[in-house]
Formats: sequence, C-alpha cells, structure tokens
Amino acid sequence: MGNSYFQFKQFRINQEGAAMKVSTEGCLLGAVADCSQSTSVLDIGGGTGLLALMVAQRSGAKVTTVEADSQAAEQALLNIGASPWAGRVAVVQQSIQDFAEETTERFDLIISNPPFYTNYLPSDDIRRKLAMHTYSLSMTDLATVVAKLLTADGVFYVLYPAYEAGLFVQTARPHGLHPFENYVIRNKPDGPIFRMITSYVKDKRKSVQTELVIRDANDNYTKEFAELLRPYYLNL
Repeated sequence: MGNSYFQFKQFRINQEGAAMKVSTEGCLLGAVADCSQSTSVLDIGGGTGLLALMVAQRSGAKVTTVEADSQAAEQALLNIGASPWAGRVAVVQQSIQDFAEETTERFDLIISNPPFYTNYLPSDDIRRKLAMHTYSLSMTDLATVVAKLLTADGVFYVLYPAYEAGLFVQTARPHGLHPFENYVIRNKPDGPIFRMITSYVKDKRKSVQTELVIRDANDNYTKEFAELLRPYYLNL
C-alpha cells in the first residue's frame, strides 16, 4: 500500500505527501467502527482523511477530522473535497489538545489510529517520526481529550499493537473510559497478534472479544475480512 494513491470503490486517497500511508489495519479500524447510529463523529489524527471518509460512506453523520500536520491536513482537504461527502466532512488543522480546549462540540463516535511507538529508534523523517511516536500524542493526552469530547453514551475506537493496547486500557480507566469490544487482529490464523482495535465507553459493560484474521492459510483474504472491507476495496 505504498503507492501515491489508494483507490477505493467510492473515493480515492491521494497520499504522495503523507507521512503515514493507507494501511490494512487502518482500513480495518474504519470498517469495524459502528457508525450506524452516529450523528457527530471525530477522527483524531486524521492523516489523509481515510477514516473520516470510510465513516462518511457508511453513515449520514457530520464528521470532523483533526490533524496537526499541515501537509497531511492539506492532503485530507483535497481527498475529502473530491469525495461524495465533502459537504459534511470538516478538516481542522490543529493539535487535538488545542482543539479539545477550544471546541464546545461533543461527539457520539470518536475514532483514532494514534502514534504508538515509545521505545523505538525514531525515523529520520521528522513528519513520519511525529506521526508514529507517542511524544506527538501521549496515551494520557489521548484519554484526556476523549473523556472530554465523548458524549455520555458515545463510543471511542482506537487501534494499537497488543502491548500498547494493554497499556491504554490502564491509562484510560482513571479517565472513566472502559473497554467494551476488543478485536484481536492476526495476519494469519496461527500468527501472532498484529494489532488490536478496542472500543471504549463511559458506562461499564461486559466486554466482548472477536478475532479478525486477515489472510487464510492459502494467503487469500478470509471471509470475515472480505465482508468488512467489501464496501471499500475494489476487488472484493
């Protein structure tokens, strides 16, 4: 997925200037997030606008995507402007911390594919470094802004590697955010956990877990993956 653009069934993501490109796990996050009843959606660290457009395609919600990087925000503006849903998707070029301080809006769905590297060698590319490493958005900052901006009955979906997903559960709990759905993502049936998508709510509920395997033993997309991404991927 390293091309200058990624063509979906109903929209295109141009990403030639993006620090972070379209990824399979990012697409899974956009497909898993339940937006069927949403009226107001916030995408934190929206990058090129991928998640905002995936949600806009499946809902009638007003979507706001907040992106601190000016080049990524400009790319998102172009991608969203060329989509069928430009009239209800807004791009805000600002840090989510500043946005949370200034806005009076509250959102019934929040989604984020946040930076997660903490103890890794930083990339030489400063924009990619900021997009991937937690010093641009710490787990504590993320939990703080979500707790403030999420409605009482809203849902927050976040994507992390397995270890970081566990750390975020501990970080989120003191902010009144409780894990509800947990999607364990593996590349192959017997492979290690690749990523985890976890939904959080403000009221404690019995948590549920689902395994999502991307490819089967024959390297074909699994039925579950194909069903999730069929509304988006061209060849499904």
